Amino acid sequence: MGVPRIRLDRELPASPEAAREARRALGDLAHHVPPDHFDDLRLLVTELVTNSLRHGHLAAGDAIRLVVQMEPSCLRVEVRDPGSGFDVPAPPQTPDLGAGWGLHLLGRIADRWGINGRPSTCVWFEIDLPDIENP
Repeated sequence: MGVPRIRLDRELPASPEAAREARRALGDLAHHVPPDHFDDLRLLVTELVTNSLRHGHLAAGDAIRLVVQMEPSCLRVEVRDPGSGFDVPAPPQTPDLGAGWGLHLLGRIADRWGINGRPSTCVWFEIDLPDIENP
């Protein structure tokens, strides 16, 4: 039995509930992704959706698009918003800082990530999956 190819594509309202809605949408993948990778997926999606809300300068009626593509060897996630893009900031210097760690976590957890920006913003990441058929 092969690993399924799954595509999840959701439009999330730019509201305080967006991160919760994104996590709920990821529930469809829970039975197909190894638990530790699923936890990483949920954490990183939550961080990126929250970053869109905080830094995307979204207006009423704007939306955040979450796209997850699961292939046999990789999960690819894109979080898009109509914001104008940004340059990657330096990681926070203060370990006890309560905010500003989203992209730092992304760099530590994801196998690959990047930003495509202007005129809108897309932050993407990939997590390699173990070869379930040939452990």
